[in-house]
Amino acid sequence: MLANGVAFIMATGCSYLLNTLWSFSSRLHRKNLARFLVVSALALILTVLISWAVQATGGSYWIGLLVIVMVVTPFSFLMHKLWTYR
Repeated sequence: MLANGVAFIMATGCSYLLNTLWSFSSRLHRKNLARFLVVSALALILTVLISWAVQATGGSYWIGLLVIVMVVTPFSFLMHKLWTYR
């Protein structure tokens, strides 16, 4: 659990830097950092809910992973494009 928490924090930090500077060609700023963290938290919650729902209905790990990739990835991108970096 601790390792997962540390990994999430490190990955979120790297993701913020890369998305801000490269994907969205924006500047590092507290405002977009705060928004980025909100979107990341929502994406994490969405991932957990999808994973739980697939498991609760007897779906396989691979189905859950596929649904997560197909839902959470576009959700995150659109939220960042329309809100975080507007």
